[in-house]
Amino acid sequence: MRPDVVIARIVSGPLWITALALVVARAAPPASAAPGADGAGSLPAYLATFGLDRAARSLLEEPLAWDESKQRLALRVLARLQLAPAERLAAWEAEACPLAAATADLPGDRLVSLTGRALFVAPADLPADDALAAGMPRADLVRVRAGDGRVVDVLTAATPRAWPRWQWIDEPASIVGLPLAVDAGPVPCDDGPHDDRTRAAWPEGAPAVLLAAGRVAWHPDTPLGRAGMDYGWFDTVSDGRSLTAADGDAFYGALGAVARATATRSGPTITELIDPGQRWFTRHRGDVVTVAGICRRATRIEIDDPLRAGPLGLDHYWELFVFVDTPLLQVHDQVHDTYPVVCCVRELPPGMPAGQAINERVRLAGFGFKRYAYPLPPGAGAAPLRLEVPLIIARTVEWLPGPRARAREQDRGPGLLPLAGLVATTILVGGWWLWWRGERDRARRRTNLPGRVRLPEDGSGS
Repeated sequence: MRPDVVIARIVSGPLWITALALVVARAAPPASAAPGADGAGSLPAYLATFGLDRAARSLLEEPLAWDESKQRLALRVLARLQLAPAERLAAWEAEACPLAAATADLPGDRLVSLTGRALFVAPADLPADDALAAGMPRADLVRVRAGDGRVVDVLTAATPRAWPRWQWIDEPASIVGLPLAVDAGPVPCDDGPHDDRTRAAWPEGAPAVLLAAGRVAWHPDTPLGRAGMDYGWFDTVSDGRSLTAADGDAFYGALGAVARATATRSGPTITELIDPGQRWFTRHRGDVVTVAGICRRATRIEIDDPLRAGPLGLDHYWELFVFVDTPLLQVHDQVHDTYPVVCCVRELPPGMPAGQAINERVRLAGFGFKRYAYPLPPGAGAAPLRLEVPLIIARTVEWLPGPRARAREQDRGPGLLPLAGLVATTILVGGWWLWWRGERDRARRRTNLPGRVRLPEDGSGS
């Protein structure tokens, strides 16, 4: 591989999964065979390895009231799905059958998929022993009305934080999960403050199907949501720091969704984007952002993880550093009239130059992802400094080739000297000094750019 190509890989998933593997492995019965030995890594073989085959799950199908035994068994199944190897889980999800076509086979040993409207969310706080066994302090139960009208309850480890608990909602959602039971399911009990008039009781009536699913995906009525982005992934994105492994699912999810999304030329001002006090990303993450300026760096980033590259249909993306015009800004005792914005795009226009030192005018409409922070080279005896810049994700960039605005500004002084003698010399010297100062400032800005916006493998910042 060429030394100038940077490899990007994300190891996704919450950190409690590692601890959960040890707990469940210690409690699980001895495995009779490796999951892949019989059934080529199928879901039934995987579940049977841990004593959760169809026969072991038959308790969930018995026409008895839902009790603690059923609850613990359902949580064990959910925990094992969470711990499945990522490549196998991706294969099982790709083979998922639409719920509407799987009625005769329910509960079954195959994942099913559905889209619908999430209606209600209730937290399921777990006793200490159950929490340890399941590897999570609590789960959520989500009632969903599927596209065919059936009521489905989903026992899940991840529900969007923006969805209120113990209140009626109406949000577009999608689920891929394992059917556990039909016409039965847990009934959460609300032990919260009863003087809160916004709280409602869990809906009456048993669900047609109960599923165990790693997450309930949320697709709000926005350009990015309509393109398939799961806004629940944004819950793990944090501003004011470098990219971490926790950002990975949201980053690659957005990079895939922008291929189908249409971003109109609107959005916040550059001041709103770059001012941390505005907290724009906290309130508007995923909203449309437009950027226009001078691209000074375009780096090709390889995607070597098949689980990332496959769904994207890409083996690389492009990372651009675009300097946009701003009002006069004081940043670390220096005054600037431009500011860098990081733009990650799926593709570049044909013919657009790439590299570490370019000077191309560009324009793009994308979607705000986060405030990315990177360290600046410290001065002599100075404390380390850092800079926070917006990170935008878009399908592509509009390249505006032609005479560069910066070049015109640099050439304007020497080219417009109609005077002679001392006046001409004075203007020429002044123009040269301004040109030299501008080149020095631009060189400093290029030097102060990070090597790249790195996506680490271990969850630490770069």
